[in-house]
Amino acid sequence: MSFAVFFDFSTGFKCDLYFEPGTYERVLSRIRETEQQLGITRETYNGQCRWTRHPLVAQDTPDDVYCRAVEKHNATVRWFYAECTKAPKQPEGGRTEKISPEMAAELFIGLEQITVPPELWTDDYYRARMESMYDTLRGRPSEGMTFDSDALSVKQARDVIVLFSQYLDTHDIRLDVCKGQDWLTESAGYFWCSQCGAVDYDDLPADFGTNTEHCDECKAKQDTVSNPEL
Repeated sequence: MSFAVFFDFSTGFKCDLYFEPGTYERVLSRIRETEQQLGITRETYNGQCRWTRHPLVAQDTPDDVYCRAVEKHNATVRWFYAECTKAPKQPEGGRTEKISPEMAAELFIGLEQITVPPELWTDDYYRARMESMYDTLRGRPSEGMTFDSDALSVKQARDVIVLFSQYLDTHDIRLDVCKGQDWLTESAGYFWCSQCGAVDYDDLPADFGTNTEHCDECKAKQDTVSNPEL
């Protein structure tokens, strides 16, 4: 498993780079909002300004506010990193906003990925992390993670998520992969067939009765076995 490094260095920009208009203010506003929401302060260490707390831990911040702030912040960090890899050294096309090394230094203070301790995860944050992990296991790079081995099958990737759920699914949303699908679904969105596993409700007939242990397909197979003449 490989993990992309997003700005975990202190060299900054070596020259002016050009971005889409509004890029600098977008990133700066996100950093300031993150600092405000999570109560992050700054300090000067060896002549460099940096965030004070490492690792960051929420203090007097509700879990849902904390997780949403972290999601937005990390998404902005990854987005800006991608923009930097495409930024030319001269105005080009719509990229006309110059960010100088001095301007970038103000951004680099807050350009780091933030990790939320598992005990503070909300159900939405848990689902987002598991969806990202599932995509990576299936060979689809996600959030800077890349699976270096051969992609797992749908069943194998699903089994890994279910394995992690016993430690992380504190909200009991029971993520699973519905029959014939290749993405995760919460238990509220699927019927559990004791024989073939999760089945999307949309794949069941309108008159399907949920007071049964099997989906219609499995029941039909059982009826055929029990009554060969059918």
